Amino acid sequence: MISIYQKNITEELCREYCEGFIDDRGNKVSGMLEWIKNRIEKNLETEFDDKRNTKYIKEISAFKNLLTDNKIQEILTGKPDELLELWNKEFLKFKDSKIISRKIVDKKVTYPRVNLISLIFNYTSFRKINDKKKFGGFLLAKRLGVECCPYCNRNYTTTHATYRDKKVFPEYDHFYHKSSYPLFAVSFYNLIPCCNVCNTHFKGSKDAIIENLFHPYTELQPNSFNFKFIPDNVESLYGAKDNFNLDFKISDPVNKTNLENSLAFFGIKDIYELCHSDLIKEIVNKKLAYSQKYLEMIKNTYGISFEESYRILFEVYYEDDKLHVRPFSKLKKDIFDDKDIS
Repeated sequence: MISIYQKNITEELCREYCEGFIDDRGNKVSGMLEWIKNRIEKNLETEFDDKRNTKYIKEISAFKNLLTDNKIQEILTGKPDELLELWNKEFLKFKDSKIISRKIVDKKVTYPRVNLISLIFNYTSFRKINDKKKFGGFLLAKRLGVECCPYCNRNYTTTHATYRDKKVFPEYDHFYHKSSYPLFAVSFYNLIPCCNVCNTHFKGSKDAIIENLFHPYTELQPNSFNFKFIPDNVESLYGAKDNFNLDFKISDPVNKTNLENSLAFFGIKDIYELCHSDLIKEIVNKKLAYSQKYLEMIKNTYGISFEESYRILFEVYYEDDKLHVRPFSKLKKDIFDDKDIS
């Protein structure tokens, strides 16, 4: 469980996500504000069929009138608490609103009855955006640079384009699930890049509010929580046996409950102990064999930084703001820094 929030960087990216930006080649990349406005025009204006939607006209008009540029911007860039307030005060009444939409399937025109909010804030369409000059699922993942799952910190969430220009990028967990909160289906702070295991097999459509989960875009101070390696005997201390437990030390009173709930919810203790005991033994062995003094010697001998020496040995980053780049970074750092293992 790690935070992917980096104040200035994250907030600037959020702004670009909404408003667009100029890329390295001087090209304008349009933001999600423009995309949503285009969907409103296409689905609620240009292709709006008054006759088929006669009984929905007042509701549709009321919804459309709420969607000013400022309101769309609030939806796209609002922080988690702000989104909930916006939903409860202004949009909850539209949760089950419907509209007759015009669709073409296999060259045949159909008129399905669809959810009004989901028609505009549509996650499936967001993932399919393939235009380099438009923000979409792929570009967001690429610019976020979150290379491993923030929930478990053990599975890669790679983003790349193949030689045939197929876009490969991670799943997004909707922290506030889109089935219950369709308005936030493409909101920046509601899209958490994560692995399939955490998103599908653990989180699914469960309500993060009811579960009281930790939000990965919450700003955490270093060592707000740490893995604790607890050997049952001397042999396990030195990595010779597997008789050990993992526990967690949480020193952040503000986020303590959320962190505890999330660690339990995603089964971090069980997964790490049952599936990665060999890795944990290796980390402990390296910690004992290559003490901090050894890394200092490498640093002084080759003229490289401590962080570079650590990365060579443990194959992960030491810096807190890079724990999201490689799997098991948090576990390795915490065991290395544990003064009880020496």
